[in-house]
Amino acid sequence: ATTASSSSSSLFTSSIELFSDPDLLQNRPPLQRIAVISAGIVANIVLAYSCIATSAVTFGIAKPVYEPGVYVSSIVDPSSAAAAAGVQ
Repeated sequence: ATTASSSSSSLFTSSIELFSDPDLLQNRPPLQRIAVISAGIVANIVLAYSCIATSAVTFGIAKPVYEPGVYVSSIVDPSSAAAAAGVQ
């Protein structure tokens, strides 16, 4: 293995080990790396969809029940400053 060190002027210096194994992702051509990363993204989307679909099939989709709201007889107190300003 060889070591490549960063010569930047940052506070931390880091070194990256570069292995010569052709099976490592870092040693693959860029198109193959893009394919691997894209496959991971697609797998995550498929997993998320299957989890949501399984939840919907198992537990069902909630339907909101609309009930009558609260009756408000008066918004402004007749003796308040808002009533004196003309708010109705």
